[in-house]
Amino acid sequence: MADEVPFARYNKQDEAPTLIGNWVEERNLKEMTGTTRNMGATQVLHDTFADSAEKTTRSRGNTLQATHPRVIEHVYAQTMAEAMMREARELPEEVQATLSGPAVPVTTESVYGGDFKSYDLTGLSVGARVMKDPDGRAATRDPNFLAESSMMEKQSVDRIMEASARLAGARDTALLPNPDVPITLYTEAVANKTYGGVFPGTTTLNGASPFGKASNFTKPISEYNKVVVD
Repeated sequence: MADEVPFARYNKQDEAPTLIGNWVEERNLKEMTGTTRNMGATQVLHDTFADSAEKTTRSRGNTLQATHPRVIEHVYAQTMAEAMMREARELPEEVQATLSGPAVPVTTESVYGGDFKSYDLTGLSVGARVMKDPDGRAATRDPNFLAESSMMEKQSVDRIMEASARLAGARDTALLPNPDVPITLYTEAVANKTYGGVFPGTTTLNGASPFGKASNFTKPISEYNKVVVD
């Protein structure tokens, strides 16, 4: 069978199991795409574990020299250069003006400039974030939360945010000896004299303060509800 069709495997290689055209077709392919299906010989280094120290050459495709019409080199670069030259000759008018003509005037007008409508910013502070609490009041940072969450030291909160609780709308605690005491569940109970159910073990005590003394002095400096007065 092989003798009857000796041309069946003509010019076929392992990496390209298709019939490769003649040198005219391959040259046109090289000129149009810059690539060729004819692969030259590859030199393989000898195996260090083998007995022979000679290098071996493995034939991968055609072994013709680069000057053969099948493997013409540098045609792709020449083709790209010609394409770039044609593109340079067909530059837009704007680009041609920047290269040979006078300078293009600079304008600050935009395409959508005529459709722009400015907003009324009267009474607004540009860049400020307007925040409110769920009741519609101006939102302020809770000094108790800053101290309880260890975001700030309690003494720093007392010095920096002295009247933040009142500005946020907290209940009046004028009945307390010190109006700067942080607003908590316990301070409200003291202000309203409703100790029952608030303090542990005082379910029946409603008329006297369970503290019985000014405990602010005995609290450690790290206690979140200690008021620091310089």
